[in-house]
Amino acid sequence: MTKKIESILITGATGNIGYNISLAIIEADIKLIVLGRKNESDFRKQFSLPCKYIKWEEPAVNLPPIESLGIDAVIHLMGEPLAKKRWTKKRKHEFYSSRINTTRNLVKAINNSLGKVKLFITASAIGIYGEGKEKSFNENSKVGKGFLAKLCQEWESESKKATCRNIQLRLGIVIGNDSGTLKKMLPIFENGLGGSISTGTQWMSWIHIADVVGIIMKILFEKNLKGGINIVSPNPVRNKEFTKLFAKSLKTIAILPVPKLALRLVMGEMANVILTSQKVLPEKILENNYSFKYKNLNEAFTSIFSWKESRFDRLYFQKQWTNNSLEKVFDYFSDEKNLE
Repeated sequence: MTKKIESILITGATGNIGYNISLAIIEADIKLIVLGRKNESDFRKQFSLPCKYIKWEEPAVNLPPIESLGIDAVIHLMGEPLAKKRWTKKRKHEFYSSRINTTRNLVKAINNSLGKVKLFITASAIGIYGEGKEKSFNENSKVGKGFLAKLCQEWESESKKATCRNIQLRLGIVIGNDSGTLKKMLPIFENGLGGSISTGTQWMSWIHIADVVGIIMKILFEKNLKGGINIVSPNPVRNKEFTKLFAKSLKTIAILPVPKLALRLVMGEMANVILTSQKVLPEKILENNYSFKYKNLNEAFTSIFSWKESRFDRLYFQKQWTNNSLEKVFDYFSDEKNLE
């Protein structure tokens, strides 16, 4: 075990993974410091958790102002979303600068901190392995080819230049209430227009958000964990199975397959991410005795959509931090008059 971690700096805190890991950090009684691009007033409108906030002007150009903060660990989740728009030359440059350049600048600041920062965790993705067809990948597998694989390789390469212990989170499809992937799929499936992609035989490697947080919290305190780590469930599924279980959890049907050609026409090069078959296994974290909360995809979907009684049901929720126990605040917030 390492010495007690007392303060953690995080980038990308307003994202799905960022918010959930920030909450876990606070619950572990660790000081949370958030580094972001927005003015503090705009940031606070999106993020209600108690933290110290520091603005990072032009992260792709400037070093972050962290040298004097006495931080024990840095979790770097910042990056332009891949699925927001079609991939143009300009968008690809944004993907690169928001990942590689910001990581390079963070590493320089960490190395300038004269050993104060003991751990550097960066996001990456299983896209680093490229097309796998029926092949299984573990952390020792060769990296793949193509734009996304190259992006991840360079991203990880910059991260590994940190002089402290460093870890690259090779994330699969994250399953959760606020998951970007599920948000894009929900309206299609809830309107009965969902279906498998192309032949539906491609492998999909997924993970529940609770296990993403659980693995990161384990990494924080176990010194032997380092390098690239596959952040996926031990039970990948084929696209047909993923589609079937997703539709079942939404109380709907999924009978309209999406042809490969149609997907490429709509999404362009980004379609390759969806069509790629990736059967990725989390060998490193299993060898370190991590116990998954959700190994089974059906259970993962049920945990998120158990409230659904029909495909027409919709859930609207708002997050708000309060520094009191559930017992103290439940009666107040369970009264609909107080929700405003």
